[in-house]
Amino acid sequence: MPGRGGEPGTAYRDPLHHDPVRQADDMLARALDHCLRHQQEDGGWRTPPDPRVTETALACLALSREATPAARHAVRRAHQWLRTARPQTHHPLAQYTETLLAGLARGTADGHGPATEAFTGPVFVPRLRLLAVLRACAERVAPDGAAREPVTAAGLRALRAGLRTAVDGACRSRLKSWALVDLLAEYALVERYFGDAQNAEAAARRLADLQAPDGSFYGNVLSTSLALLALRAVVPAGTARYRARGYLLTAQHPDGTWRFLTTDVWDTQLTVRAFRGEPDFEVQGLPRALDFLRAAQRPDGGWPCRQGLESDNDTTAAVLIALAGLPEAADAARRALRHLAEQQSGTGLWSTWQTAADPPTPDVVAHAVTALDRYRGRHRVPTGAARRWLGAYAGRAGSAGDGWAASWYRGAPYAVCEIAPALPAGHRAVRAELARLAASRRPDGGWSHGPGTDSTASLPSATGLALAALCRAAVPGNGTRAALAYLAAAQRPDGSWPGHPEMYGPRPLLSHSPAQTLAFTALGITAVRRALRGPRRGEW
Repeated sequence: MPGRGGEPGTAYRDPLHHDPVRQADDMLARALDHCLRHQQEDGGWRTPPDPRVTETALACLALSREATPAARHAVRRAHQWLRTARPQTHHPLAQYTETLLAGLARGTADGHGPATEAFTGPVFVPRLRLLAVLRACAERVAPDGAAREPVTAAGLRALRAGLRTAVDGACRSRLKSWALVDLLAEYALVERYFGDAQNAEAAARRLADLQAPDGSFYGNVLSTSLALLALRAVVPAGTARYRARGYLLTAQHPDGTWRFLTTDVWDTQLTVRAFRGEPDFEVQGLPRALDFLRAAQRPDGGWPCRQGLESDNDTTAAVLIALAGLPEAADAARRALRHLAEQQSGTGLWSTWQTAADPPTPDVVAHAVTALDRYRGRHRVPTGAARRWLGAYAGRAGSAGDGWAASWYRGAPYAVCEIAPALPAGHRAVRAELARLAASRRPDGGWSHGPGTDSTASLPSATGLALAALCRAAVPGNGTRAALAYLAAAQRPDGSWPGHPEMYGPRPLLSHSPAQTLAFTALGITAVRRALRGPRRGEW
């Protein structure tokens, strides 16, 4: 999208371009104005992600069997958007997911996709199971029984057995809130398919107990849509079905789409981290943001990525980093540090979610270590094992040639920016990865997501993250002036920057949050300014 200098990446001839500090100040002032204008009454930031096929197709599918005028109108609007929408192509499973869902919603699915054996590991299991359930039950949930390729009898029996095992396991272990909703809905659909009304109704009753007062299931359009499919198939006269339908009807956007859930706590901590030290933010934004974050803290001391969910270790650590050094946050920090201590595994690591099956990942472990480093003297949590684990990962990933990768965001800039602070600055793998990042700057002065991605164009968010990592480490020759010129050209008149899907969720799908693009970009600009003239009070 054109910025003040025309197309993003073209040189922007600002009268201040000869002074990078003044240029950074100018961009930050306009970005901060945009930021403060979008702060919510409760002090947080809550920007809907950009639309994608997944939510719109599944909500459309769920409403396609609801014989009300409002539902039919919503489906027509969704179909109109889906006609020109394109599936994500960065990963074969993401492409298959969106292609199949769009086909089911429009009655054109053929069921063909990549060999599922290629997708191993716990991250992909829920997505593969969902697609198998929808294909198996297509004649009950899709218009005209849209799936052309039936699931084999053996596949159906294996799917049913796997769901039963998963439901039994959910009774003994802890699942993410919406993961339990999805599991119960899938189980109810498959048991209904096999004619076991007793099991199907029992799952539907458990499902209804998880419904929120607004009719949704944890504010998640995907889970609510799947729940509506199950409730209609199993207990069509139940009030839970009508409430879920009502939520989806009210959640549809004017363009006919539905969106992935907002992550208000995560977006707020990113915003605080990006703009701390800016005088106007310290006065107008930070006090209200701190009130929001204190109110969002869970009884266990942790923070969720979104209000109302269970705590996760990545958000808890990230909020601690954002609030470090604030006396007003001392009590909240004390409780969060205790939570991180309780969440540390026997091997000295942290996973994202509070589930035994969730493996540790480099970005989450690094956030936990960095947070604990910021509060030295206020806890007794050992970090040696976590640092050794990160060091081993950093050396292994670097020597493999692909570079570092994060679990929750794609691209080298985020991985380096977030993992490097948890390791010694002189660590050989850190120096090598910073050098690799510096060398990957594009001719227009910006950075892309990097090698191994399908996004080769420069992006403001990737550029901001790369600048933050390189300036913090004082890497020479980091292209500051060219990067600032790129960002100045890409900045929109309203102070924001264009973005691209980069946050994983649900993996391997990607989403884009405008608030995150603003924060990542501003983080880099403040890092440049800090490197050039020294930090302002409160900057991290």
